[in-house]
Amino acid sequence: MTGPYAEERAALNGVRHPSRLAGLDVLRAVAALMIVAFHAAVQAEWRPIESAWPIGQMGRRLFIVLSAFLLFMPYARAVYGSATTHRKVDVAAYALKRALRLLPLYVAAVLVLTVLSYIQRRPATAKNLLYHLLFIHTFDESTYFGLMGPLWFIAVIAHWYILLPFVGWVWLKLKHPLGVWAIATLVMAAVYALVWPRGPLSRTALTTLVDRSLLGALPSLFAAMTAAAYFVRTRQRGNPSARPWPIALVLPIALVAIAALVLFADQGGHHASPLALPAIVLALAFASQGGKFLGPVRSFGKMSYSVYVCHSPVLVLVAMLPALEGIEQDLLRTALIFAVALPPLVLASYVSYRLFEAPFLKLKVPSPRRTLVRVAAAYAGLVLASAVLYAASTLASKGETQPTAVPRNETTAVVENSAQPLHP
Repeated sequence: MTGPYAEERAALNGVRHPSRLAGLDVLRAVAALMIVAFHAAVQAEWRPIESAWPIGQMGRRLFIVLSAFLLFMPYARAVYGSATTHRKVDVAAYALKRALRLLPLYVAAVLVLTVLSYIQRRPATAKNLLYHLLFIHTFDESTYFGLMGPLWFIAVIAHWYILLPFVGWVWLKLKHPLGVWAIATLVMAAVYALVWPRGPLSRTALTTLVDRSLLGALPSLFAAMTAAAYFVRTRQRGNPSARPWPIALVLPIALVAIAALVLFADQGGHHASPLALPAIVLALAFASQGGKFLGPVRSFGKMSYSVYVCHSPVLVLVAMLPALEGIEQDLLRTALIFAVALPPLVLASYVSYRLFEAPFLKLKVPSPRRTLVRVAAAYAGLVLASAVLYAASTLASKGETQPTAVPRNETTAVVENSAQPLHP
């Protein structure tokens, strides 16, 4: 594979490369386990649930930081990499790989959940289907948790995939983009830390809306993009394994930020995460060059997307086991739900990965643009069909008595108010 886009195509098409960042798959596994642990606490009815909230929040933020770090590398290489890139990135190849990465499993999950919703005669099923396919369900209270709670974060990831080419275009137009990105990161992180509410229960309707969109993750995104550019630029100056100073530079930042997270989480210390997580990712990226890194954990990290989609129904089923119903101690009940759910979750995630992820990760296409058009046309047809179904259901429901909304318990209300966009 040669030509001006060879390096970018290799990165976007998942081709094995000598500089594969092995350690980042471990971070994916850690992020997935943090989210599973948080939702295990939710199923165990942990009190107060807000005390466990930072675990899930940090897991989601780690997912989006990893995504920004890896997906921004072609843009970083276009400026600081080899001279053959000429500040260009193959956006069609990027869009096709992101669509094939995200849509198959997501669409399958949405369709299955929609069928179950129809069987249960739940209200607004057609609306939920349309809004989920358009990735706008996070902006409507009635569809936010309409099909399955964790799907809200996939919408945020989709928004990031759409935004990245526009951000990358600005990056390629700047004369000194790394400096501009670093300043923007510090400004946004400072605003986020000083102005933003200090906990999940101190939010207004406006801040909740921002948190459920990509705006709440912008400081972390820019920090991760800056870290990716720094990583690429440093590697051009020599073998990173022989130059340990980058790790020595970023690890103190990560350690100080982690200390803030641990010591001051209940007073808003989790706001250090916009700088902490990219520093951790950058340090591990340097440290994991050129060797195998915890093989089984890496395998779990590779199927973290399937883990994220499958974990919620598995936890719900496990929490319903009679043997767990009589346990009143929150920590013990949470630990048991987590431990019992992990084996079936790994099995379900592996099957999901083999069916909906692996075939598309290995897919090679001769013309990304032509294939992208076909994928877009097929998805547009699905969206159009769901829009027709929504219109028909709306007309049919006119004049009928609207069903009473399902009451929400205290745990659900707190989790909805505390959700923040932060996966693959």
